[in-house]
Amino acid sequence: MAIRARDREMMLDPKLWPHLWLPLKRKNSDGFPQIALLEETRNHKENPLMVHINGSLWHSRQGEIEVVEYPDVDAVLDDGWIVD
Repeated sequence: MAIRARDREMMLDPKLWPHLWLPLKRKNSDGFPQIALLEETRNHKENPLMVHINGSLWHSRQGEIEVVEYPDVDAVLDDGWIVD
């Protein structure tokens, strides 16, 4: 639970992010990692969180980019995303 709390805190505070995007990862059903970027939003309480699946800061895309909206940080974490 300490890791979830740390990731939650980081997702909620873009001042802690290395860039305007926060790199995320999660394991796929096949066990391989999946990457994504969390888009910065000014107000998490009023705006959904946008996760750009297959987006990367450092590597070429890992496939077509899919944008998924989450209502809050807990929904992002519940879907298996953690800070990379």
